[in-house]
Amino acid sequence: AAAQAAIERDPLSPTPFAKLARALLRVGRSQEAGRIYEQMNARWPDAWWDVWALYSVRYGISDSDVVLRAAPPRVSEDMKTCWRQLATAYASSSRALRRAGADTARRCEADGRISSNTAELMQIGLLGDVDAFFTRYGAFLDRRSPSGFLFYAGEIFNPTERDLRADPRFLSLMRESGIYQYWRDTGTHPDTCDLPQERNFEVCASLRADQSRDSGR
Repeated sequence: AAAQAAIERDPLSPTPFAKLARALLRVGRSQEAGRIYEQMNARWPDAWWDVWALYSVRYGISDSDVVLRAAPPRVSEDMKTCWRQLATAYASSSRALRRAGADTARRCEADGRISSNTAELMQIGLLGDVDAFFTRYGAFLDRRSPSGFLFYAGEIFNPTERDLRADPRFLSLMRESGIYQYWRDTGTHPDTCDLPQERNFEVCASLRADQSRDSGR
């Protein structure tokens, strides 16, 4: 609703549309998110193409061939080769292929075909490296970069990141970032805590207990 209101206020900017697409992705409506990115790319060529490509590989919001055909002129054939190889690795359950995909991400970062941030996200996802995930987000906090942290924090609540939310370190990360206190102050909770399979995750159980005590004061 907030993203839609922002679109109505500023219909000539692609940013609110990107926020709407992200919101749809958060609640599992990935195909709708993909269609919004496709429409955005047609209207504002190159405005959010890299994010569209990344989300198509990581979350399957669009067919990779569709994304690559719509690539802006700056995207070379060598860059497209990187994205194709990464898409193949992400679609595979083979550990060997996923490790090879992580190596591809490193090579493509080294020669400038993809950004360092994209390469890091790809490697973490392909290797299922939970330790690297928490190191990455902890570094945002260490650098005193709340805007940087919050920009990427939403990714943690995508349906595909359930294993991360199940990790005991997730509660600490939410506390250190201030997000947990925001939930307490506003009497809210992440939508993921409404899911039966996540209701008893540590962060959800702790938040319910704290908010129950808060309401009893």
